[in-house]
Amino acid sequence: MTIGALRTKDQNAKMWAMLGDIATQHEHPHAGQLSPEAWKSLAMEQLGHEQARWMMSLDEKRVVPVHEGRSSRLTKETFSDLIELITAYGAENNVEWSDPEWVSQMAAARREAA
Repeated sequence: MTIGALRTKDQNAKMWAMLGDIATQHEHPHAGQLSPEAWKSLAMEQLGHEQARWMMSLDEKRVVPVHEGRSSRLTKETFSDLIELITAYGAENNVEWSDPEWVSQMAAARREAA
């Protein structure tokens, strides 16, 4: 059950832009090039919100992950945590953001809050 206002469309758009930046500029150290969706799953899991189960495929020939975490169910506050995690990961891996002004605004807001 979610308590609090859900994430905004602006937050969602920002997350996907950032995940796209990571996907085009960075490779996962063990898996290589990943899609924005895969990077989202990794970030959601890091925050404890991605739930994957392994089950047989429909043709019963292989085991596949089924992801059940949804960022649309996150509160604004939790979604902000997700964006901060993505920002930190990108900074640690020299990702150049397609919207650097937004990243500067976030850093200033963090300094104000501290």
